[in-house]
Amino acid sequence: MAVITMRDIARQASVSQATVSLVLNDSKNAFISEATRDRVRATARELGYRPNQNARALARGKTDTIGLWIKSLHSTFYMQLLNELDQIVTGEGYSLIISRNTSLQETSSIMQAFPMQSVDGIIAVDIPETVEHYNRYTSGTPLVNLGSQYSGSVDYVAAELGTGTQEAIRYLIGRGKRAIALLIDSPSHSAGGGERETAYRAVMQEAGLVPEILLAESQAHQHARDAVIARVRAGAPLEAIFCYNDDMAIGANRGLHDAGRRVPEDIVLIGCDDINEARFLEPPLSSIGHPRTEMCLLAWQFLQNRMRDPKMEIQTALLSGHFIPRASSQ
Repeated sequence: MAVITMRDIARQASVSQATVSLVLNDSKNAFISEATRDRVRATARELGYRPNQNARALARGKTDTIGLWIKSLHSTFYMQLLNELDQIVTGEGYSLIISRNTSLQETSSIMQAFPMQSVDGIIAVDIPETVEHYNRYTSGTPLVNLGSQYSGSVDYVAAELGTGTQEAIRYLIGRGKRAIALLIDSPSHSAGGGERETAYRAVMQEAGLVPEILLAESQAHQHARDAVIARVRAGAPLEAIFCYNDDMAIGANRGLHDAGRRVPEDIVLIGCDDINEARFLEPPLSSIGHPRTEMCLLAWQFLQNRMRDPKMEIQTALLSGHFIPRASSQ
């Protein structure tokens, strides 16, 4: 099928190609009558004209498209964050292009493959190494990063989860629990565990208790389940498990059930991120409430500000999560 061009429309409508361009790009040129505008539009419809979006974007200087760089497409928390960002962005008339990035090793290839010229701005989630690389070598497109892992070299909306973790561990200690383990995946633990592991260790040591790190191969439900079953079968005292995130807590809950332990009667359980499913688990899962919606709204506001004024001062926001007790820890 032949591609219909503005020249074809101009020939069919007996007007100049410049007139066709002005009409189809909604120019308010006063010298084009409404009758001519109607004839050009009708001819375009009749011929089946489809505008070249890249050309239109180049002419307008914007694409109405936002790039989203995100660490994982498997995490329930990230998928809920993605959904909220998508609703915010599309509600403002933009489209979202998603690119997954999990490590600095992937950064260069993603930089080469990602269509920078096709987006007006970028939101990066929990990938500070990628953001630093971008800012050092390929900056130009406005970018805001958000999450509990972020770069301070560009605009950021950060989640501070250490305070909520401290509240959760102190809550457990206040209820007389002493054998409290941290369930974390090996990659996160190897990377230092972030503020969640740091806060857990600090409160345990402050109380004169010995921290116990319970390692799972990954954050997948199955691996969390397997790690918990193995730990229960080892036989040493275990009264409570604080999980690195809610996905792992869901797996841990299954593992405790399969190992013959009741939650919370035998072992209490706390997660982190407060994903939607946390309230529907049996028993409902205690968690660290993540300020997800507020973070997404602020990130979008920051990005709009940056797109309007690329030279403005760096924008920053730090939002804290707090402990939400439910039946799994009572």
